[in-house]
Amino acid sequence: MCSVDDGDDGGILMVPKTLLTEKACRSCDNAASVVLRKKDAYCRSCFLNSSVHKFRATLGKSKMLKAGDKVLSVFTRSHSSMALLHLLHSGLNEEKNKRLVFNVDLLYIDDGMVTGQDITSRERNVEEVVCLAKSFDFNILITTLSEVFSQSPKVAQSLSVDDKREDELKMLFKNVTTMTAKEDLLYQLRQKLVLSVAEVMDYGKVFTDEVGTDLAVKLLVGISLGRGDQISSEVGFCDDRHRKIPILRPLKDFTHKEMVFYNVFNGIELADLTSLTTMCPTDVSIRKTTEAFLSGLQEEFPSTVYTIFRTGDKLKAESSYTEKDKICTLCDRLIKITPEENCDAVEALNFSKQVSEPRTDENDHEAQGNCKGCSCSKKANPVFCYGCSLILKDMDNSEDFKFRLFETAVKRRNFESMREQISEFLIK
Repeated sequence: MCSVDDGDDGGILMVPKTLLTEKACRSCDNAASVVLRKKDAYCRSCFLNSSVHKFRATLGKSKMLKAGDKVLSVFTRSHSSMALLHLLHSGLNEEKNKRLVFNVDLLYIDDGMVTGQDITSRERNVEEVVCLAKSFDFNILITTLSEVFSQSPKVAQSLSVDDKREDELKMLFKNVTTMTAKEDLLYQLRQKLVLSVAEVMDYGKVFTDEVGTDLAVKLLVGISLGRGDQISSEVGFCDDRHRKIPILRPLKDFTHKEMVFYNVFNGIELADLTSLTTMCPTDVSIRKTTEAFLSGLQEEFPSTVYTIFRTGDKLKAESSYTEKDKICTLCDRLIKITPEENCDAVEALNFSKQVSEPRTDENDHEAQGNCKGCSCSKKANPVFCYGCSLILKDMDNSEDFKFRLFETAVKRRNFESMREQISEFLIK
């Protein structure tokens, strides 16, 4: 209902800004160094202690990490990635409290070719990442995005470029016509490569550096891109849909602002990052528009991000999948096959598309009202989920890309099948 002139002033929901000089730390009454959510002031020491406690509590509540587990942490050079690196290093070398008992290695994926960086800049970035990992006593694996089409992705301690695959990947992104589809494709390819490396190198779990702000944006963008059925796994702490290797998000309860201050208070310096939408206007893609929208809301309403991603965290995917359900060739998610007697939103869109197309089957009139005899009822066996099919729609020429995906998927599944058959004879 309209609330104009009924005494309901929406402005009272806005939290007034608090000056840092007027606040003391809410925990120890010392001079505050940072104000979160416009009203919660903390000194440097209490803020760092609170951040460490929140991180360890997130891992502890999950009860998914056991002693000796091999964890692959994806490193992206972002604020949240640097903070995660520092938190892991501190936890693994804890002296006063209980140490983290799992083993962590880092993975850095070079996608500079996609974002327009020259080879010199990419090599310099890799060298900085390797030096950083050594300073924190972590082993790091380096690979390039072009390895996503390899049956067994190559990893090394330095940048190794395959010119042929680089050209293929460059042409692939050149054929994508919209920035929204390019961002979604880049994310899906990175996820696919991360899981492939984890599988080949025998890691049991994967860490990502996604924070609550990222998850809130991902929830809204996912719904906009037709991935609503994947939201519960995309924004929760654990995403266990991928080849028995769960993806964990230990920073899900943090915001970008908290990660920035964590790095500032620990003296962590970062280099400039380049993305697909760097120096682009806000409306260049759905993701960037959503980020700007949420940032504006978060500035005035500090609970915006928490409300969105925690609501998404409560969503549950339908578990009644059948043997007929398929796996998407691009994102490796389940494709729900809807029975003929039922109809969901995707089926409604497909039906609308079919009835809008000109009829080419001269024998359709012979069906005489029997829909099962009509050509529109002959559904092709789906190999892409609805969200990934939208990416292919935005490609000028997607046939080569589809073929590469099919070829890679078949080889990988054959390799997995062979590995299972000889697993009893392998030395662990």
